[in-house]
Amino acid sequence: MQKTNNHPAFRMAGLAAGLFVFCFFLCSACVERERSNILDPLNQQNEIDLNLSLSSTGNIIRLNWTRPAKLEFNHFIIYRRTGSQQTFEALDSVAADITDYSDIVPLTDILYEYSLTVLGPETESAPTKPLSITPGPGNFWILDYSGFQIFRLTYDLQYTTINRGTLWRPWRMALAANENLALITYPGLHYIEILSTATGRTILESGDIPGPYDVIYLESENRFWVTDSSGSLVRVNAQDGQTSLINNQFIRPTQLCKGPDGQVGLLDSGAGSIVLLSASAEISREINSAGGIKLVEPEYFSFGIEPNTLFIIHHPDSMEALLSFNLDQDSVRVVARADNFGPVLPDLQEQDKIWIVEYLSDGSSLVQLSATGQRLSALTGFDYITDFLINPVNYNFVITDAGASQVVHLRRDQSLIGRSEKAYQPVKVYLE
Repeated sequence: MQKTNNHPAFRMAGLAAGLFVFCFFLCSACVERERSNILDPLNQQNEIDLNLSLSSTGNIIRLNWTRPAKLEFNHFIIYRRTGSQQTFEALDSVAADITDYSDIVPLTDILYEYSLTVLGPETESAPTKPLSITPGPGNFWILDYSGFQIFRLTYDLQYTTINRGTLWRPWRMALAANENLALITYPGLHYIEILSTATGRTILESGDIPGPYDVIYLESENRFWVTDSSGSLVRVNAQDGQTSLINNQFIRPTQLCKGPDGQVGLLDSGAGSIVLLSASAEISREINSAGGIKLVEPEYFSFGIEPNTLFIIHHPDSMEALLSFNLDQDSVRVVARADNFGPVLPDLQEQDKIWIVEYLSDGSSLVQLSATGQRLSALTGFDYITDFLINPVNYNFVITDAGASQVVHLRRDQSLIGRSEKAYQPVKVYLE
């Protein structure tokens, strides 16, 4: 029979072992726990996360955040500093149940930084990670051709306020600002889409136009005009998407452009001509030659600042030519020639100047020309510029560089406001 050890020494050893185990667990329980309460004075966190986000429209900066769960506190404190300030200053405080705030700033086109803290009965939390934004006039819509996406970006291109995928490559867009609507054309799928610019959600879709290509919006009649590359120009009601034929006598209409006096220009690539229409859709003129120069494969055009001027890019020989056409005098002159030009716009600030994209063997540039074609300055370092706009408020540039998958926002002095690389192939930019 096996014997048990009942000797007092063995009994004392057992009691000691039990006491050791008890004390070990007791002491373990007494080890300082991780202090996750953001209002705990002994919390070692340097930052807290409230999912703070920023957006802007004009001089209004909007802050949004989330409320921390299972925490009793009194207020959120909002801190702000500008680019010239070294430290943050308390801007305002809001109640614990509020998760958004609008800051009306005195100046635009400068950097603002924001951070939030939580204020409890006795202590204030660590701040959130600072976020910065540069507000200014407008937001920008980007069509991403190969990425099958549409973006709306803040003025500084830093924040995406709308990001939605598309069924096919978006081609052109027009904004109906007074209706908070936009129409997008999808030539590859033979349909158009009207969406809400507030939410990015689809309002309606239509396949009534066989080859929708370019589009503009006319405020005077609350209608979109859409070119049908099979030969027509069509009206689309902004509210219900109903279509009505304007004209079906074109060959291949590919571009629409609004003029400063309310008239509309249409490039009929198939006919090699530019057609001018009134806002009531009556054809006033068809241009296929002027001053002894015949348009050959016209690729792009835009109106000048004055309503009597057109800038036209055509291909008369091995090189392309930029023409300046005076409608009143029926005269034309060659402003510049190059191997390959891109979009052209009048300079809204220096109104006797022109900006035009030039494609070179090692990239592309946005070049400023005088009225006589003298090269005055250039924005360089781009791979393949597909589009650009000049902001009519401050005359800054927004450029889509599809070759480098980037959108760039530059001031007139060429200082950088912002850069976005969200789009794979940004082809068009629109100002909202």
